[in-house]
Amino acid sequence: MKNRLPIVYLYPGSTYKSDVSRQTKLTEALAEHTTVVFVQVADYTHNFAKVPAPTIRQAGKNILVVENAMGYLKNRLGKRLGPVHGMLDGRNLHNLLKAHGIDEYIFWLSVPIPEFLEGMRTDRLVYDCIDPCMIASEQAKYDAEEAIIANRSKVVFCTAGILLERLQKMHKKTYLLNNASAPEDFSAEIAANLPLPKLLQDRPRPIIGYMGTIDWRVDVESILAAARALPEYTFCIAGRVNHDQEHRVTDLRTLPNVIMPGSISIEEGPAYNAALDVGLIPYLPGDIGDAINPVKMYMYLTMGKPVVTTWVRECRNNRPLVSATQTDAEFAEAIRQAVNEKDDSQRKARMDFAARNTWAARADAAIRILEENKLFA
Repeated sequence: MKNRLPIVYLYPGSTYKSDVSRQTKLTEALAEHTTVVFVQVADYTHNFAKVPAPTIRQAGKNILVVENAMGYLKNRLGKRLGPVHGMLDGRNLHNLLKAHGIDEYIFWLSVPIPEFLEGMRTDRLVYDCIDPCMIASEQAKYDAEEAIIANRSKVVFCTAGILLERLQKMHKKTYLLNNASAPEDFSAEIAANLPLPKLLQDRPRPIIGYMGTIDWRVDVESILAAARALPEYTFCIAGRVNHDQEHRVTDLRTLPNVIMPGSISIEEGPAYNAALDVGLIPYLPGDIGDAINPVKMYMYLTMGKPVVTTWVRECRNNRPLVSATQTDAEFAEAIRQAVNEKDDSQRKARMDFAARNTWAARADAAIRILEENKLFA
């Protein structure tokens, strides 16, 4: 491994843990090339006297985790200090990094929030655009703040094509860096040896499933229509249902062929995925849905599972590896066809695609782009 500058990686609200999120998997893949400092932002507090001091620990090979960073920024009274809180947070973080031999670094920021630039080194700033604005009423503010981040960045990465097209208008050095697969967690070989979850043991096959949170982006109506059209199939909708979405899943919960186990643990996730005969990606089409490059798409494909999706851009761009549909009737029919798939070459094609699109491949591409743009120099 070359002697490269470290990457200080900040995605507020995330923690470094054993999961399949972009932040964790990309950190681990980048750490094969250089040291990565994963910054965990402190919890919000009202008590100015108890702003926590950041600490640092070794979390893996070439991975350091900073805990309780940006404490003044996340403090109610600290926010009143304006830019001063950024200087305090930056000084604390810099002192901590220097104590571990880190003075210069690439600052990798995954949110368009200019406050996180205060007090930080931004001469090698990387902006990783992973989401669009989720709240229409805040679009103007979001656009203005994202422009600040993009204009100060040396390189911009985007997870999806629609994000790439928007950011290329702000920054000429903008690159696509999709999400990816994790064969080490979800390979077909691993799947073959996982036990069937207890809640599915007495359920008839085929098992059709969606793994993920039910929020406003999910097309619950398409799932409901498919479950009604295919009563002989078991539908497993595994994941947290957000409180404001409970009214939308009421009818779904009443169907005898639908099981909704709620939130499942990181340890249970692979077993539920392995149990599926068909994986669903039922996002609502539109600007938000089109900006999602689903991690679960790669997860299903890694196991060779047929994937049926709604008409969202990042999924339909990967046809025929996935079946992208435009109506409820097409959605149900695509599930039926996937269940009856007989050609093993399609399963192999899905697995080959996942094997080419790993987090290691994404990290290789990112490091190459950073080197080409002289961020390690």
